[in-house]
Amino acid sequence: MSTATIEKSDVPLAALIQLCHYRWGVGVVAALWESRGSKFVTMANQLGVSRDALGRTLAGLDDMGLVMRNPGYGHPMRPEYLLTPDGETAGPAAMELAQLIARRSLTDVSGRKWTLPAVAALAEERTRFGQLESALPGVTPRALTQALKLIEDAGLAKRIVVAEHPPRTEYRLSRLGVTLSDPTLRLAKALSLDPDD
Repeated sequence: MSTATIEKSDVPLAALIQLCHYRWGVGVVAALWESRGSKFVTMANQLGVSRDALGRTLAGLDDMGLVMRNPGYGHPMRPEYLLTPDGETAGPAAMELAQLIARRSLTDVSGRKWTLPAVAALAEERTRFGQLESALPGVTPRALTQALKLIEDAGLAKRIVVAEHPPRTEYRLSRLGVTLSDPTLRLAKALSLDPDD
């Protein structure tokens, strides 16, 4: 498990946003990395996810180039799904993040589309709403407001009103939020790496 801090400015968030579009995306990549491949039913049982949700997640991760069906599947002992080289690159970071989410009982919060990307965008500094909106391509003001409320309610971030005229609102991570932001940024960075580099 890596403990090196990653600078937010060094990490593009687009691939993380795409992965987090699927509630079970991080968990599926982590499970496939840990087991070096899995059958559909085994994964569904391990993650506690419905067959439909897992099917949509696997299809989405296949489109992202992270997961593939095992070309040698057919033997009862062979896994049905494997990580691609890109998925293998992201696997350790996904596993680290999934374990931290489970240990901190943050599964419900982290499974929402914009919460992990918002935590990553908040890393390092106080940030205003407009800056967060700019850092998260595709987020709507309503979705960002909901994500910020969720992470604030979970104790991951704090809302700060700066006494100016007019008053200014900023957000920053709590200590708990910082512990989640580092592995989230490592996953975002791993998703943006070329496995051949």
